[in-house]
Amino acid sequence: MNKRYPFKIYCVAPIEYWRLMEKKLLLLPWKVQYGNRSRALFEKIVIGIRQLEEKTWTIPTPSFVRSNFGFFGPGVILVVECEGKIVAELNFVGPFAAHKTIHIWDLIVGKDHRRKGFAKYLLVTALSGIKTYADNITLQTRTDSDALSLYLKLGTNKIIWVQSHDTGDWARPKIGLSIEMPHDPYVVFSTQNVQSEKIGKLFQVKSDDFIWRKIGKEVHLSGNYELVNCYEKQKNKILTLRKLKK
Repeated sequence: MNKRYPFKIYCVAPIEYWRLMEKKLLLLPWKVQYGNRSRALFEKIVIGIRQLEEKTWTIPTPSFVRSNFGFFGPGVILVVECEGKIVAELNFVGPFAAHKTIHIWDLIVGKDHRRKGFAKYLLVTALSGIKTYADNITLQTRTDSDALSLYLKLGTNKIIWVQSHDTGDWARPKIGLSIEMPHDPYVVFSTQNVQSEKIGKLFQVKSDDFIWRKIGKEVHLSGNYELVNCYEKQKNKILTLRKLKK
């Protein structure tokens, strides 16, 4: 195992997906292996993913199987194994022939293994594997998620929808973001967010602000806001939004 990268990344996906990505993944400085190469390895990964989800999820969510073969069709699962345990997971689907977008279904890092860069390694791995096949990224996340600062490094984060039926509470709703595929996937390791050149009014809201309910309920408001920045203050997420000009 590489001393600089003391972990393994496995890819669980249909063989056609793996063959498309394999050559690109070989260029990464860390090793990515095919998780379906043996039944024993596949079963080990499945058990590890379920254990990770059971310890991490705080809201109702699709299981491992539904995440991979759910509403969006067959997808790809990337997991990090560290010290013999599955400690992080990223699920995405797409792109498709007529729709050059990938949808990141979820990004999970176990509570005991956060702030070690595993989310960044998974994101770079996913974007490197499909870089030439997709033009756009869509994803879902909560307004109080620690992953927001990571997504902001990718580029302009346009808010495309807001909903509360997953969280059950407008105080921490889920938001859908649309981001153009970055030219350099390694941008997630940068120390600054990618700055948007768009013009519009900037204002700050809390992760539980009433505006989320307003955007989610009024259809004509969807797609009119951009997430520009976020930081934590007194255990609350403060998000900077830009009201886009029509």
